[in-house]
Amino acid sequence: MLSADSPFHAENSLDQDKNIKKGKIQFGRCYPGLSEGALNFMKSSLNNKSWARPTAAECLQNTWLRAHRGPLRARLSKVCFSTDKLKEYLKQKEEKREVVRTKIQPPFFQ
Repeated sequence: MLSADSPFHAENSLDQDKNIKKGKIQFGRCYPGLSEGALNFMKSSLNNKSWARPTAAECLQNTWLRAHRGPLRARLSKVCFSTDKLKEYLKQKEEKREVVRTKIQPPFFQ
């Protein structure tokens, strides 16, 4: 959510599914500079046990989220992220879509 990278990272989708089911989160892959509040919010909202995840109302009351609701000029600190990871992610997704498109296109008939 904050790094354009999956916290359940794995080399293939099967292993990624396993990481999601086990709740195996790899926050070391996130951008540096994220606050402890941001990481705690993500850990709680990505908990693999549904009963342990906060409700939407509880999320909205989270101190980290509430701290960022004020007007832009009232915010005391700002963390800027590079968009390189997001660009690479979008490029990989488009390449995968293209592979799928070429596989489902009917062959030419003469």
